[in-house]
Amino acid sequence: MTPIEQPAKKLLVLDLDECLLYASKRPFDGWQLMVKDLYVTIRPGVEAMLDKLAPSYQFIIWSNTDPSYVYAKLEAFWPERHPILDVYSSLQCKMKVEGGYGIPFYKDLKRIVKDHPQFPLTQIIALDDKPAVYKDYYGNFLLAHEFLGDPNDRHLDRVARFLVHIAPEPNVRKIEKRWFKLDQSQWGDPSRSPELG
Repeated sequence: MTPIEQPAKKLLVLDLDECLLYASKRPFDGWQLMVKDLYVTIRPGVEAMLDKLAPSYQFIIWSNTDPSYVYAKLEAFWPERHPILDVYSSLQCKMKVEGGYGIPFYKDLKRIVKDHPQFPLTQIIALDDKPAVYKDYYGNFLLAHEFLGDPNDRHLDRVARFLVHIAPEPNVRKIEKRWFKLDQSQWGDPSRSPELG
């Protein structure tokens, strides 16, 4: 049997709000730009992270907000040198109900696999600050520290270093990522993780 050929690059699914940027309907200290009726600041290190990851990853955006806001935000800050393979919004999210409780903006990665079959689940990483939206995909999920506008935030530096390191792995779902949920001082510290040792 011929082994399944893996794509040359892996796929990184990125959230927007509280992950790559912070937006509020009220002005706040340090806001950088207006997007529609929102005051927005971009998380420090976004462009540097994308530059580091572009040789190894393609990018999809999946935000649980209205598509008009998603596209307006991307137009305001996303660097043109990094193509986006696809954009998903709240329209592609769905309600997931378990035990009488609902996850209103559940992100089903099987939707991406169906739309982009060149990327099996073994090749997809999803970066998000809300674990519940990927409840059934913890093997693909990497927790982002919630960004609320701190200009001294350096979390994406650590994210980039980790993702560059795991890019050659044949199956991202088998890589231990739970350590990344520990306190911020441990994120990206090679002495704390076997993946970065």
